[in-house]
Amino acid sequence: IDLKYRRAAVNSDSKQRGLVSINAINSVIRACSRDARPDVAVQILNDMHTKYNISPNETTYRLAIIACNQAEHRERRQRRNTAVASNPLEFQWWECSLSLLRRMREDEIRPSVQAYSSTVSSLEAAGQWQRAIGVLQSMREDGEIPNLYCLNAAISACEKGGAWVEALELYESIRSQKSSIRTNFITVNSLLIALEKASQVELAESIYQEAVRDKIISPWVRRYDNDGTLRRMMDLHKFSAPMAKIAVRGYLESLLTMKKKAIRGDTIFIVGKGKGSEGKPVLLPTILNLLREELGVDAKVDDNNVGRIRVTGASIDNFIETRRWKE
Repeated sequence: IDLKYRRAAVNSDSKQRGLVSINAINSVIRACSRDARPDVAVQILNDMHTKYNISPNETTYRLAIIACNQAEHRERRQRRNTAVASNPLEFQWWECSLSLLRRMREDEIRPSVQAYSSTVSSLEAAGQWQRAIGVLQSMREDGEIPNLYCLNAAISACEKGGAWVEALELYESIRSQKSSIRTNFITVNSLLIALEKASQVELAESIYQEAVRDKIISPWVRRYDNDGTLRRMMDLHKFSAPMAKIAVRGYLESLLTMKKKAIRGDTIFIVGKGKGSEGKPVLLPTILNLLREELGVDAKVDDNNVGRIRVTGASIDNFIETRRWKE
């Protein structure tokens, strides 16, 4: 049902009968979220006492926070796509989600995990890492255990805010706790981005290898090559640029420890065609530059598949011989 119809129905109901149900209001706020109208959602929540003589409940606040969170992410994407910097003096939707969460607690309404998660997510979009960690602390004070979504969002907020130490602490806290919560691909990916920004190369490589051992990351797949041969390839197309560089660099450097020369065919790195990137492709130029400039490997884009980088066995052997000679 159209948002305008829902809102009109609520207003009509309140005028005709002098009352309106909390479920009807919540339904309209949910529609506001779907229709990308967080401003209307918050306005309805603020007017509940005066217009409908009803107090918002946990669902009301939660739905309004979700609408604000979605708006924050949507506006951040738009700014990235248009290369427009945000004005710190302008109203931000993360501020609204955080304010609503505080109002819930002041009204002695216990926020659900989803309300906390959506608030942290909005703070993550804005890189407000201190506030994200503060919300996690509030959760624990309220007796709620942060779920992995909350923790991953907080780590990502730390990454965006340049707080790599705090991101690492959150990561280690997940690994050390005895609950069923475990780190996943998103956890590791966000942390590796933060560590690369801080030039913590060795630490990032160690965490990547740890994730591979724990089978959180599995870079190797079997795919058909151009000639129909089923070949082992390194699939990087879902990796961030920092994770992909660690994977490629780690693989090539692992070959240096081999005692005997193996018979190798081509090595293929799947980087994708950049359809999932905002703007220009990221992985293809990043990995090509890593191979050619940093590692000195003759790498080429596959003639039949622009989403793959091919390195011949001869190029790999030359890389090994050159590096061993230098060492």
